[in-house]
Amino acid sequence: MRRWASLLCCALVTAAAQAQSGRQALAAGTESYLLADYQRAVPLLSLGLDPATAVPDQAWVHGVERLADVLLVLRQDSLATTWLRWATRLSPDFAVDEDAVPPAVVRAARRARAFVDSTPSDPFVSRTEFRWPPTFRSADRGTVQLSGANVPITARIGPDQFLRGGESRTLPTGSYDVVVSAPGYLPARFTIEVLPGVETLVHASPLPETAGLLYVSARPWGTLFIDGQRVGYTGVAGHRVLPGSHALRLVRDSAATIDTTIQVAERQPVRLSWITARETTGLARLDSAARVLDAGDTERGAELLRLFLLTQPTTSGATLRAVALARLAEALWTLRVRDSARACLRTMVEADPFYAPPGDRFNPELRAAYQKVRREVPVIGLHAPTDTVLVPARDSLPLALAVGRPGDVRLYLRPTTGPSHDSLLAVISVDSLAAVRLPLTTADGTALPPGPYAIEGNLAGSPLGNPARDVLALSVQRLAIDTSPHLPPPAATAYLPETRRGRLTGRTVFEGIGLGAAVVLVPVVINDGDLSGRSVPLAAGLLGTSIALLKIALTRPTQPIQENVRFNELQRTQWEARNRKIAAENALRLRRTPLQVRTTESP
Repeated sequence: MRRWASLLCCALVTAAAQAQSGRQALAAGTESYLLADYQRAVPLLSLGLDPATAVPDQAWVHGVERLADVLLVLRQDSLATTWLRWATRLSPDFAVDEDAVPPAVVRAARRARAFVDSTPSDPFVSRTEFRWPPTFRSADRGTVQLSGANVPITARIGPDQFLRGGESRTLPTGSYDVVVSAPGYLPARFTIEVLPGVETLVHASPLPETAGLLYVSARPWGTLFIDGQRVGYTGVAGHRVLPGSHALRLVRDSAATIDTTIQVAERQPVRLSWITARETTGLARLDSAARVLDAGDTERGAELLRLFLLTQPTTSGATLRAVALARLAEALWTLRVRDSARACLRTMVEADPFYAPPGDRFNPELRAAYQKVRREVPVIGLHAPTDTVLVPARDSLPLALAVGRPGDVRLYLRPTTGPSHDSLLAVISVDSLAAVRLPLTTADGTALPPGPYAIEGNLAGSPLGNPARDVLALSVQRLAIDTSPHLPPPAATAYLPETRRGRLTGRTVFEGIGLGAAVVLVPVVINDGDLSGRSVPLAAGLLGTSIALLKIALTRPTQPIQENVRFNELQRTQWEARNRKIAAENALRLRRTPLQVRTTESP
């Protein structure tokens, strides 16, 4: 019974998929995906991705994301990879929303992008079309058909499959390297993806072995047309053209359109350079490599830049390395080594987050890649004036921040000598570049004491093992200033006596005599008259008398002299007030005294 129920369910799913097409299938597949009905979502989403009925827009991108997610959940990783590679190859601007899709889809999409960038492609001698099946099943195989041509052509698909023009072959889903060749013609190499149930038509137009090579370098960038056919954005490197005369047009948004005619001989490399302004850095090797690139010799220029980056010391300056990496990324992008170009862009952002390539250097494709790469790199940079003089009472230290990936930046100030403690200065949300002014005062408003300090910036959300941070070392020195010394305390002779002795009382005399008698009594008791010859020792009498007199003198009551007390207190109050006034005047002078601040990149 269960078997019949399963068959009935599959039949209903197939019938539903057949009834859907284009946007309807995509919408139905999205609904099934949101309801976690993955078995039904797969055929509907696959059907809705037909490029003939669904333009690769945002809805189409979401469809690819959801299909890849479903296939990964269903443990069909290889099929999910094939779909992502196909979408990336079909639409160069394809990119998943990394903030919305699961991490597994993000990782698979990045691997698919790296694979597509590393595989050969030649859109001018080959193109593909797709015929979508009425229904989809993940287990189906795909079909590859090689269209006919004016010359006898042969295609090798993968390691062991061969097709002649007009023939087709059924193959398992996946990616295949294709080499189309014909006698007397240059081989065309490219990669295709075979999808389940989809018929892939390969159209190839191989060029003769005598074709020339066209190199075009332009700044500002432009769009190149040859004989009315759009080639693409500049730069162009190694573009095959038939021998003979060709009309070229360079269309630019920020400059006049250029029309020219070129004559191409057999196997001749033709190099065109339309550079309106050349940039120089002052480094002979870097400028020489840039001139080679500007002249259209892309391969040699890229090799010179690689050699420069390998041999140039890192202490030569982060900005110069960033310039070299930007030029190398531009050359590699022109040579269609897209994955290596993105790696150069990533290293460029890490070398100097403040560096931004000029707007006329990167064409729209490369600039889009640069902006995407930049927002993926967790890096932060801090810049401050190298040597500046500030008045703490009214001025603050200007600080520039640059980040790759947007996020919150925490700025800390800490002394680099003595007890270590951090003070949180600010928390700033930075998208790319930001400016902030930091006060050089302590929490109570006084000027920062002279000495060495460090400002550290941390980017929130950076990897734990490799946090994005940058440190600026500060040397704070106060300029020369004259301060008033504090007044010494009044001399003891300046104070009047505050007490005086009063009259003797009977109690005082009685207590003194009693104490003296007690002192005499002890020797009398222990005295042996037979031995001493006296009833009272003379020493005891003298001691008792002395103690009695001393007791009477010391216990004589004292009386305060109120006038003298008030006078002395006024003396002390006036002294303390004058010193407080001097301290306030000195603090005000210190606040108004300029500080000289020197900064370096690292402490």
